[in-house]
Amino acid sequence: MPLPKEAGYTWSWIKEVTQEAQTSWEVDPVIAPTTGQAVAGYTPQTIQEGWLRLNPDLLNFALVNASGQPVAQANTANTLTLHMTNQKGDTITLPPGQLVNEGTTQPGAIFYIHFGQLVADENVAQLSIAADNWTFKCLSDPSYGHYWAATPTQNITLADKAGIVFTISNLMAADKSGQVQLFVDFYGF
Repeated sequence: MPLPKEAGYTWSWIKEVTQEAQTSWEVDPVIAPTTGQAVAGYTPQTIQEGWLRLNPDLLNFALVNASGQPVAQANTANTLTLHMTNQKGDTITLPPGQLVNEGTTQPGAIFYIHFGQLVADENVAQLSIAADNWTFKCLSDPSYGHYWAATPTQNITLADKAGIVFTISNLMAADKSGQVQLFVDFYGF
């Protein structure tokens, strides 16, 4: 899908889905750039109604190892750090929230960490995440599989360019070569 690059923004695709008689919004953050090598050789092909959403880059996330590199070793327990940096250009406040499944409306700030192809779904619950003044919980649902939710235990105020570091332990990286993506959805600030 051809989309213009917009400095300070990222495109995503949103659609309404119904599962188990409940309707919710599903966000797909992966919109691949257009190339001259379009492929439509997959089945079943479908047409879906949805909307393009232009998201401001309010927070920046970087997952790195002890050497500061975005590298994880396959089939071994990795300890990595997820650095979250305020990119808003202004101070933000993160109020405490509740650890509920993505798509559930609730007050307070909540972050959802989706490990995608980095960690096999059956290994997501085995890892551990920690940061001062934060609480974490592994959740699961039919749309996203296993993922982690995080919320502060008290109001946290971040100045522009300030950050928070989450330590992720026992991360069993999948046996993949090349680049994989980690997604963090955030709400309520």
